[in-house]
Amino acid sequence: MPYINQRFNSATTEWSTPDTIFKPLDNEFHFTLDVCASKENTKCKQFFSIEHDSLKEEWHGICWMNPPYGNSLYKWIKKAYYSSLNGTVVVGLLPVRTNTGYWHDYILNIAEVRYIRGYPKFGDAKQGLKVPLAIVIWRKGVSLINEERNMKATLIPKVKNPNGLPVPKAVEWAEQLRDAVLRDDGEKLFVIIFRIWTEAQKTFNRK
Repeated sequence: MPYINQRFNSATTEWSTPDTIFKPLDNEFHFTLDVCASKENTKCKQFFSIEHDSLKEEWHGICWMNPPYGNSLYKWIKKAYYSSLNGTVVVGLLPVRTNTGYWHDYILNIAEVRYIRGYPKFGDAKQGLKVPLAIVIWRKGVSLINEERNMKATLIPKVKNPNGLPVPKAVEWAEQLRDAVLRDDGEKLFVIIFRIWTEAQKTFNRK
């Protein structure tokens, strides 16, 4: 239920998802819960409306999400991501805003993104919504993999000298170590550690 401004002759957030978008996705995913709906525009028998305060409810099964596109959008995206970690599949119709923090934190390299061509018409709007849109899909497997990668990445900080300036070789090794850990490449990890140990031995011998 996106926000459509005065150019589309409405200020409501209750526009229904176009069937041309929803039906092919429903045939693919078989949705069980519409997390952003009303009795008038719900796409599933089971749905959460404004009265339910969906953001405080537990999402389960296979969820369809067409959230308001206003200031609260990031809350819906965050909810979708964390729900997927618990095994829920969430499919959302979202505006493409790749410069935002929430896109980088909860979508980029985490969810599957399918970009929509053209400008779909919502409800009784006289023209299509002139906003780039995408279908974003959060699944448990993909989300967990990226959550693990993010955790591993924090274990290998970039090395700096006491003056706060990067040490070229140390930074290079740190980046190589980070890459090896994220890729679970044990052989490469061993080679890098051996190089670091060899270089350290040379340094100590010089002293």
